[in-house]
Amino acid sequence: MQSNKNITTAFSPEKHSLNNLLVITFAKNRTHTYPLAVSIARGAFKYAETEIDKQTIHMAVFSATKKDVNRALALTGYLFGHRDVGIFIKGRFIADRHKIIPTLKCYANAIKCADYKAHCQLVIDDPFSEKYHSSGLSLQITLSKEKQKPQIIQRYLFPCKYLHLYFKFQKDHPSLPENQIQAAGIERSCDWCPNFQPSAFQKLPSKIVFPNGNVLIEN
Repeated sequence: MQSNKNITTAFSPEKHSLNNLLVITFAKNRTHTYPLAVSIARGAFKYAETEIDKQTIHMAVFSATKKDVNRALALTGYLFGHRDVGIFIKGRFIADRHKIIPTLKCYANAIKCADYKAHCQLVIDDPFSEKYHSSGLSLQITLSKEKQKPQIIQRYLFPCKYLHLYFKFQKDHPSLPENQIQAAGIERSCDWCPNFQPSAFQKLPSKIVFPNGNVLIEN
């Protein structure tokens, strides 16, 4: 498929969403933003118009490039709250189309970076520890005069900074950590992001925190 090659015949949104970022369809309407929406859609990676029951339907395919991501963001903004709008991703229709906008914005930032991992991935402390899963405030008083020992904390690389805001591992769950991450990504509607890689979850060298606050990363 060649970039910015418009097509004049209707196509399958589901099929074209399989190998591209997403497909947006919308009907002709009388809002003041409609001409702007059409202009943006016509500049997409691929574009077509068709008629269904004498109603003009616009169909725009967006690739995973900086230009198309920005166009997709602009189009979703102009169509926000409009009826008769459809979004297709990875061959499926997105019922709650507003849920994809945060992911689209996040990817738009990531694609600007020289190394997307610097934007997407996050170094975290041990997510399987008791401290991680505890809730509320706790107060610990040490009466012993013994010298405090350094604390060793296991670190991990979490593959999606956006998902981490809403995610917590289920302790003792039989599924692998990466499968839990994938399932959460599907629920949060960010699994379609080109940078979403649950398999990137991995152990990192531990860090040692000394009583005086100094930190040492193990090799």
